[in-house]
Amino acid sequence: MLKPKREMTKNGRGVSAKLTQSEYDEWVKLGKGRWLRSFLKDSRFERKANGNDTRRQGQEARQGNP
Repeated sequence: MLKPKREMTKNGRGVSAKLTQSEYDEWVKLGKGRWLRSFLKDSRFERKANGNDTRRQGQEARQGNP
């Protein structure tokens, strides 16, 4: 399910890549950014479930915790 536009763009980051025409055509066939958002969300949940949450590790490192 897609998030409302106001949530997606609140603190959004841009991702860009230079593509050939054939790569762009494939990007369009894959649904443009929808598959990438889904992949990134699933990857984040998987890392969190496995205890490999890099965001949490980064925060602990900044606070001086091992």
